[in-house]
Amino acid sequence: EWAVLKHPASVLAESYHTLRTAVLLSSAPRPPQTVLVTSTQPFEGKTSTAFNLAVGLAQIGRRVLFIDADMRQKGLERLVDTSGRAGLSSVLTGAGRLKEAPFRLPDLPNLWFLSAGPQPPNPADLLSLTIMDDLLSTLRDHFDHLVVDTPPVLMVTDATVLSSLVDGVILVTESQVTGRASLIRTHQILQNAGAKILGCVLNKLDLKHDGYYGS
Repeated sequence: EWAVLKHPASVLAESYHTLRTAVLLSSAPRPPQTVLVTSTQPFEGKTSTAFNLAVGLAQIGRRVLFIDADMRQKGLERLVDTSGRAGLSSVLTGAGRLKEAPFRLPDLPNLWFLSAGPQPPNPADLLSLTIMDDLLSTLRDHFDHLVVDTPPVLMVTDATVLSSLVDGVILVTESQVTGRASLIRTHQILQNAGAKILGCVLNKLDLKHDGYYGS
């Protein structure tokens, strides 16, 4: 999950750099400020993709906030010491203050992290509140980019709810696993919600199988 940091010269890290460039060029004349990353099903690599994109943007001097909006799984929180800070759910319910919630990740001076916080009984309802839109608007004034990690589209409605509040959506799919029908359905759901889909990331590609001799 830390490819850009731990293996900066690897092929995988270079793929994330290519993704960063594609995102920055995806909406001329101004790059998207808020980017949501999601998938069709679990375990397709959306959190790894979102985090490495955030790291890549931070490495070129952009002020970046990674928002863990997957309040059901807390994908990155298991790898990061939150030091008891308030998370997204706490801020949205009024139990925590936004000013004190984001914190800078160690050794990454331009990257901040906003954890998911305690799991609420109704994550989708919480994300659909006007306060979530207001929160994103406030954060836009303090960061160059917001990278938002969300649950899979076909599992729950969280990503669909948030998709209309951001500048663009990246859809992560797993090579040889994600079905065509599932991908088409996910695309339709996001489009119907008013989302701007920036593109699709084909993840976990096996070059031996899917390379020159692949179909």
